[in-house]
Amino acid sequence: MSSPTNAESQPPAEISPFLPAAILESAGIKLCIVGNAAVIHFGSDLLLADLDLAIADEQFDLALSILHNEGFRDIDFHTCQLTSMPVVGGPGGWVAHRL
Repeated sequence: MSSPTNAESQPPAEISPFLPAAILESAGIKLCIVGNAAVIHFGSDLLLADLDLAIADEQFDLALSILHNEGFRDIDFHTCQLTSMPVVGGPGGWVAHRL
């Protein structure tokens, strides 16, 4: 007879990499999936390491708040990422957050 299973012995459930998009869509946030996820959708064999979402400026703060309320936390950008994205946070640039 096997021992009963408990939460500690169970592997974590696999979470869809598209979960943040689903959460935001269900909250009425308009978004666009861009980057590798979009390219994969059209047949590329790239690996999906990040989910990039484009969100309108007027809904960005609300979207960020919703994801924070769902347990997502900010992750700092690495210096090498900021050098490849010079418009992040710069004058006339766009706002970006890593969660």
